[in-house]
Amino acid sequence: MKDLFKDLSENAFCKKSGVCSVNPVINALDAIILNEIRQISFYVIKLKELGYINNGLMKETVFNLSVNISDTSFNKKDFLNFYTGIRNTKEKIKDFYTKKCLEKNISYEIVTFGFEEKTENISDLIKSGEKILKHFYSNLSDEKIRLINIILLSAKTASIDLYKLSKYDVFFYEYYFEVLRLISITNNIGTRSEKYIRRIKEFSKIKYEIKENYLNILEKTYGKVQNSYLETTIYEGKSIFVSGGDLFELYNLLNKIKDEKINVYTDITMFEGYIYPEFIKFKNLKGAFDSNDTESVFSNFKGPVYLTRNSNLNLDMALRGNIYTTKLIPYDKAIKINENTVDILINAALKSEGENKYTEGRKIPLEFNTIKTDEKIKNSKGKILVVFGEIDEKIKEKFNSYTIAEFTLPNESRNLHRITKNFNTKNISVLFSKCSINSLDNLISILDKGYNEIYLSSCLALIINPHITESLQKDFNVKLI
Repeated sequence: MKDLFKDLSENAFCKKSGVCSVNPVINALDAIILNEIRQISFYVIKLKELGYINNGLMKETVFNLSVNISDTSFNKKDFLNFYTGIRNTKEKIKDFYTKKCLEKNISYEIVTFGFEEKTENISDLIKSGEKILKHFYSNLSDEKIRLINIILLSAKTASIDLYKLSKYDVFFYEYYFEVLRLISITNNIGTRSEKYIRRIKEFSKIKYEIKENYLNILEKTYGKVQNSYLETTIYEGKSIFVSGGDLFELYNLLNKIKDEKINVYTDITMFEGYIYPEFIKFKNLKGAFDSNDTESVFSNFKGPVYLTRNSNLNLDMALRGNIYTTKLIPYDKAIKINENTVDILINAALKSEGENKYTEGRKIPLEFNTIKTDEKIKNSKGKILVVFGEIDEKIKEKFNSYTIAEFTLPNESRNLHRITKNFNTKNISVLFSKCSINSLDNLISILDKGYNEIYLSSCLALIINPHITESLQKDFNVKLI
């Protein structure tokens, strides 16, 4: 198990996360979208103060915030349609806000950054995004820049979780509002750093609650987590490779092909599915394909690749294959589908070459019996370190005076929440031994949970924006090791 996750995390994670490089094109386009969403958030907050609440608008804006572009090859037409929709929404809510203020004979504020680009040209949008970024970095202190990066990461990851919850007809409108309230404070460059820090800590509690609700709905829908195993054997026959972390979409596909002779393989983003009874029952779900290196999968997989809505795969350096996706802004040349049109994907699998030989792999136990770990924590008379990820000799040496409880399973969020609920956090330090977006997301959700110390493995600048780790270290006392 350790060898597999070491391989996945160290050798392939950068390519899979979609955040390997600071690409100026993607940064500029992200800035354009965020510029509109920040303004919409401002008007949502102002309208609530006037007594107007539009749940549909809040949900739409939060879901738009969850959309990502993971590489430079994307469908330009779909991006322009997406941007135009957000821009039109901004104009409508701004007009509604000013109208209501005039009707009530009260003064009103209009937020703008002076980059109201209405072109239908991608190149011009990129230039506008560059202007926004230049304005951002030249008018703010380093402290505020790093705090705003934490805010944007917190809001975006929370929006993804809220979108996932919506798949199960669960809507927390109070959380939608809090995401927009968090984003809104970045509109005013005069906001004090202390307010940013306070709001991030407040939102940390909300992130924790959102994750708790998501974990609960997964167990309610797919059954209580249980011991299982992950197989790396490749079977002869037609097959589909799935990536992106959306268990709802994976289940939907498995349910539709349960009577077909099509094998399904996944990468690390989908490993959580293997611990729920409702997934384990599907004989089509085979396990992990290859080493989950993007280039290797796209070069060697003999069937269609299915990337779910929030997939972060960066395909800039990968050979393009037979790609189907539910992403709102799909990869260029990928076939865009939705959950109701996966029949197109299934037909592609049936017509594909398929795997022509059996390749024996390993069966890796996924153990969820935490009794021994819990007993170790309960019986400890000294300092306790809970580690999420593998422990190397460097960590063992550094924390040789601690009682160490290790969780190496692909279920970081659930174990983190269980520890937080069941034990006195003042007696426990936490270490995330692999720096990833998922680890950072979980780390931010426990900033206000009273842990003795929080440690994070040093992050490569190519993987994580250095402003984020710098903020965690300087503003929230997270220790980098």
